[in-house]
Amino acid sequence: MEFSVKHYSSKIVYDPPLQCGIGQVGGQYRVKVDPDKCIWCSTCVVACTHNLTDLSRKVGVFEMRSHEVNDDGRRVRENGGYLVNELHVMDLDCCNCKRCVAMCPTNAITVDENPNYTVFGTGQIGPREVHENVRRAYGKSMVGSMSNFDRPLEWEDFLIDASIILNPPRDNLNEFAGNLTNCYLGKHPKRRRKVNIPVFDAHMSYGSNSHEAMLARLMASVKLGRPFFTGEGYIHPEFAPVFKDCIVQFGTGGFGPWIDLTEFGGISMKYGQDAKKGKGGKLPAPKNDYEIALLRCIEPYRDVNSPNPQHLQYSIEELRMRVDSLRAALGEDKLVGADIYGTAWNVQHIVVALAQAGFDYINIRGGSGTTGAAGASDLFNKGLNILYFGKVAHDTLQEHGLREKVSLIGEGAFTSPKAAMLGLMVGFDFIGTGSRHLYPLGCTVCRRCHTGQCAWGITSRKYGDRIDPEEGAEMIVRMMQSWMRGMEGLAAGLGFTTHEDVVGSRKFRYHGTDPLLYELFGREKF
Repeated sequence: MEFSVKHYSSKIVYDPPLQCGIGQVGGQYRVKVDPDKCIWCSTCVVACTHNLTDLSRKVGVFEMRSHEVNDDGRRVRENGGYLVNELHVMDLDCCNCKRCVAMCPTNAITVDENPNYTVFGTGQIGPREVHENVRRAYGKSMVGSMSNFDRPLEWEDFLIDASIILNPPRDNLNEFAGNLTNCYLGKHPKRRRKVNIPVFDAHMSYGSNSHEAMLARLMASVKLGRPFFTGEGYIHPEFAPVFKDCIVQFGTGGFGPWIDLTEFGGISMKYGQDAKKGKGGKLPAPKNDYEIALLRCIEPYRDVNSPNPQHLQYSIEELRMRVDSLRAALGEDKLVGADIYGTAWNVQHIVVALAQAGFDYINIRGGSGTTGAAGASDLFNKGLNILYFGKVAHDTLQEHGLREKVSLIGEGAFTSPKAAMLGLMVGFDFIGTGSRHLYPLGCTVCRRCHTGQCAWGITSRKYGDRIDPEEGAEMIVRMMQSWMRGMEGLAAGLGFTTHEDVVGSRKFRYHGTDPLLYELFGREKF
């Protein structure tokens, strides 16, 4: 007797947690699927790419399993009974990226924090310390990505002063207060570059981003009239038509074929390594595919680290030799910059040495900056506040008569137009932001960049086709134009007319609890 195959039942199955230790309470997030809304379409199975507990599994948090049973509920051979669908949920792998929530056609999925995971311990020993050691006990690689969000951002502790304008009435037809579009990167008349917006897209390398994400960011920078910083490791030859708008980065790893350097708008020498504090950068094996390996001239599918320590020169004299060599190779019209990381108290000595050596700009990264991959211990213990470095660098260069010879760029969790304005007012010529440019592409800051499993296709090349570069570029452009309107509104309210008026003005007060910032910006009268 043949059975007609039909749906006998469909159910949600939540796979059991780990068997030992605190892992038994489940993962950091709880994934719930409403069985009354689920239509068993497997969209969530395709959408989710995150799988860290068992890399042999071909799926992420979700897996659809089907089998047949007889009238007694016993499994039978194919086409011998009633079909049963089971949607299995392994929420231990969930990182709250919300891709499944966005893609579910019936809005059947919710992702919430698991209080059993996050609420226990004491004020001194909390859940983060416990879970970090549990991961170590399971032999997990202690690598993290994105910013150190455990350090509070302090932008709200700054109050921008109200303006007191005593000037004669302005000619509103010919003079615009708060115009920040007339900027120049570099001070030398032969090689300074006109820039239409004082907020840059920070260095993120090809490989840390997918091809499509990189293309969207690059197109946005070209449309906004600003240079695009490539990050270490060269970029794809398909981007050759706009190499002239790119500033390519070179570090101790020496990654990349380094051909046709004269086609680029300039070169950045990497003297600091974001969260690594003197260590070389890390490219995890899952992200180092054959194309990346070919571009970087390295072996594929293995962890790659730049040499430690992060040294390119061993004397100040060599800085001048480096700059002269690059000028001879690239031409006098190319920008040559230096990227440093702000973990040292002697940043004033560093910026003076770099300015005297002839660099066109210095890019300083502060303690809240991000990184694509770093050890957890490094990631959560990074350097000083970026506004501290801006003040120290600006003032020191002025004291040595070097401020008009070099541009300053600041990076370090500038999260809003107000934060960017504070960066300019403290002394930076330009502000760099990284992850802000990924939000329009779908980034939900799930901090899985280093795994190569990004479900939105931003930091995973395998799923990059989930991004429409043209649409992404337009969204980035509109976001940055909105930033400009906010910054120019603040500048106009303070009576500033030009970009030069804003840089180093420091018309603000700090009223927070950080003693370093209070000493610099709260006690002193401006």
